[in-house]
Amino acid sequence: MSFGTELRALRRARGISGAELCRTMGWSDSYVCLMETDRSIPHSWEKIARLLAALSAEDRLAEFQELAQIAHQKVVIKFTPKVDPAVRDALLLLGRVYDKGELDGRIARSLRRLLEKRGAA
Repeated sequence: MSFGTELRALRRARGISGAELCRTMGWSDSYVCLMETDRSIPHSWEKIARLLAALSAEDRLAEFQELAQIAHQKVVIKFTPKVDPAVRDALLLLGRVYDKGELDGRIARSLRRLLEKRGAA
């Protein structure tokens, strides 16, 4: 579950097109698509609140705020010069999965610590 997937499900449940929602909000035609694919998540609670109000879902504000916070967390991975290519690839994949909000932060940190023992800094 991510901000984008939940937003898309909510918008579709309300029978509103992405373009229609963009017009209602005064945004560019592609902005809702960027949010729904988790490529652009609002940082502003006010913007999220306005979005949910436009979808008549103000009661889900706390849920969407939490999803936005998760989406904004990033994993930064630094490598030692002699890191094993398989370990490097695993860490990069782990970072991409976590950045998309598809992996719990606690699990990501645990996996990262295990993999770092094998060659990453």
